[in-house]
Amino acid sequence: MMVVLGFFLFCLRNADIKLFLRCYRIIAFTCIIFFFFQELMYYTIGYRFSGILTVFPLTLGGVDGIDASVWEMARMSADRSSSFFSEPAHFVQFLLPLLILEFLFVSKKKAYLRGSVIAITLLALQSGNALIGLAVFSVFFLCFLYSKFNHAIFLGSLLLILALGIFATSAMLNTEQGEKLLERQEQLNSDQIGSSGFLRIWRGYFVYSSLSLKEQILGVNNKEVLKKRIKKSSVNWSFKDENDLYFNTVQSFLLYTGVVGLFLFLLFIIWIWKENNLAGRCILITFCALCCIASLFFTHTMLLYLILSILMKRENVKCEMIRIKI
Repeated sequence: MMVVLGFFLFCLRNADIKLFLRCYRIIAFTCIIFFFFQELMYYTIGYRFSGILTVFPLTLGGVDGIDASVWEMARMSADRSSSFFSEPAHFVQFLLPLLILEFLFVSKKKAYLRGSVIAITLLALQSGNALIGLAVFSVFFLCFLYSKFNHAIFLGSLLLILALGIFATSAMLNTEQGEKLLERQEQLNSDQIGSSGFLRIWRGYFVYSSLSLKEQILGVNNKEVLKKRIKKSSVNWSFKDENDLYFNTVQSFLLYTGVVGLFLFLLFIIWIWKENNLAGRCILITFCALCCIASLFFTHTMLLYLILSILMKRENVKCEMIRIKI
């Protein structure tokens, strides 16, 4: 992963951030338009076109995943659309960095309009990932407002945002989509054994506790050995089959690289945080929050968040150097 990250950063060291953002927007809004087209189809005729391309011999979920054609049929009648992504959570993870960049980095009138469309899409996706991402973004956006305006304007803006937020939340929760979103959040927060929250947040720690001291420190960098450890754990019944190796990102670091690997990765995160701007830090904290509930371990999504955070750090360092020269 670090080799791939280094290669991308080498290629992007002189990249035009404006061109990168333009391409990112085109892809994102193409997906958003198709998402709302899927929703329109579903609520008018009862099914939707799947955005998953089955012309390629793909599997979803890695080598041991499900054939894409099987997933396509399931997505056509699913409760929630996901555009060209295999599930809504993946679409959310793709959109969140762009939302942050539009509001906290570009920070212009058109950017606020685009960001608002993205925020509406995130809510419409009815994903727990979206709620967590929006919560982190809200905190950083308030910090952004505090740094830009005097205390009186900031306080007035805060009260206005809170009033609009309460009104919009109460209105949305009274809709069918709002009720579904609330149900999913309750599932995610649940620590009851067998619930979605337990599988996403807690299960991996039970497996980790069953490892030997050496394995807890250095990790188990072998899937076959890990499968044997899962069978001996107290939660072995919760795994659907031997190919079910779902763990959130923090748990994956602990299981595959041990405490040592997680510690080194945290040092890397701290390095990115230092001398970064508000947008870069927001992307980084959003990534860390998602790591606690989603499986992003060595994925393209992990790469997207880390590269964008580092690019924001690069832009901030450039600005600081220009100020020093002036």
